[in-house]
Amino acid sequence: MVRRISTSIAVPVIMAEPPFTATTEVVLATAKEWMGQHTLSPLAHVLDPVVDILVALAFSVASLVIVDACFLFMFGSAERAWTIIQNAGLGYVLIQVSPLILNVLK
Repeated sequence: MVRRISTSIAVPVIMAEPPFTATTEVVLATAKEWMGQHTLSPLAHVLDPVVDILVALAFSVASLVIVDACFLFMFGSAERAWTIIQNAGLGYVLIQVSPLILNVLK
């Protein structure tokens, strides 16, 4: 606040109350909370298209791995083939459940 003594000289006046009151602090806290919610929301959904693509491709990749394991059966590596089939099945299930897990984390 500035008080003018004459038309050419301006003297600053010291205010009696502090510039930040309780109301200002509440408004700042509310604005900070609003900004935090609205900036984290888009960041949380950035990887959603990537997860959707991986979920869509999971069946094709798991099918190829299982067919590869079937060829290992034919060549006499049954133990290794079962391990690969188990890993492919577990990987497929985890990829299909990953959107649910990511929603829990959000």
